[in-house]
Amino acid sequence: MIQTLVIFGASGDLTARFLMPAIARLHQAGKLPQGFRVLGIARDDWNTEGFRSHLEQKLASPGAAGVAGPRQAILGRVDYRRADVTSRDQLTRALGDMTDPLVVYLALPPALFAPSIESLVALKLPKGSKVVLESLSGRILNQRRR
Repeated sequence: MIQTLVIFGASGDLTARFLMPAIARLHQAGKLPQGFRVLGIARDDWNTEGFRSHLEQKLASPGAAGVAGPRQAILGRVDYRRADVTSRDQLTRALGDMTDPLVVYLALPPALFAPSIESLVALKLPKGSKVVLESLSGRILNQRRR
C-alpha cells in the first residue's frame, strides 16, 4: 500500500487550497493508511516548520471548512524539502533513498510537467509508484509504473 504522497510545487495554491483539505477530510473519514505522510517539494526557501505553518494558516481559512479537527494530525505527517523538481540531482537529494512505492502529484504549471517527469524517470521510482497530474480540463491523469 502506498503511504507517501510527494507533492511537486507544494508551496503553491493547489496544495494549500485543494490537496491538503482533501487529505484532512480523508484522515477525518479514516481513509488514510497508517503511517501515511506527505512530502512537499518546491523551490521556496522554507523548512518543514515553515511549510507546516503555511498549511496551517490555509487550513484554518473559511474555504477549508470542516477540516479544523484533523488539522494538527495532518500537519504532523507533513515534511518539506527544497528542490528544483526539474533537476535530477536535487530530486535525488530531496527524495533520499525511498524504496517503497509513492504517489507523486504534480501541482505545477503544465510547462514543468515534461521536465519533472523526465527527472523522475531518471530516478527510477520504486515499482508500484504513480505520477498524478491535473490536466487543463480539470481531470486527474494517472500513470502507474509497472
